Amino acid sequence: MPVLMEDAVAAVRNMLEERDVHYSVDNVRDLFYVFSVGFNLSHTKLSSANVKISVIPSKKNPELCNRIISYATIGIKADEDCLQEMAEFLHRANYGLAFGNFELDFDDGEIRYKMALNCVDAMPGADAVEDMLYLPLSMFERYGDGILTVAMGLAEPEEAIQKIEE
Repeated sequence: MPVLMEDAVAAVRNMLEERDVHYSVDNVRDLFYVFSVGFNLSHTKLSSANVKISVIPSKKNPELCNRIISYATIGIKADEDCLQEMAEFLHRANYGLAFGNFELDFDDGEIRYKMALNCVDAMPGADAVEDMLYLPLSMFERYGDGILTVAMGLAEPEEAIQKIEE
């Protein structure tokens, strides 16, 4: 059964409120909703990450939800001189990940972690909605130090991944 936008928005809002997470929400051009949350990280030298969870409507019927997408970003970007090394590091990190993936914007060096849920025919369960918030954060907790060492030229991508996976 198709998912109404209002139900998908309520599912994300309820998840955040049940976990006592402080957030802001924007209704972008009356089309979709973006929930924004900032977090301090504790298991990496990265200090923080921001998560944006977007509830996206169907193009055919804006009252129906098409998907929920989350993007987590960090406060650093890959410089032009380390883009290739960062791309290799992130591809090595992505290999074998079950849910979501790292992305690198070659234009500005932004590094982010993306997840998506299909809402065309059914509302994802509460655990899946919760994963949209916490899984990207856990990926930056796990790979954050490697991102930093590669960005600063202190390790080769393969070496940084091996150290993380030890």
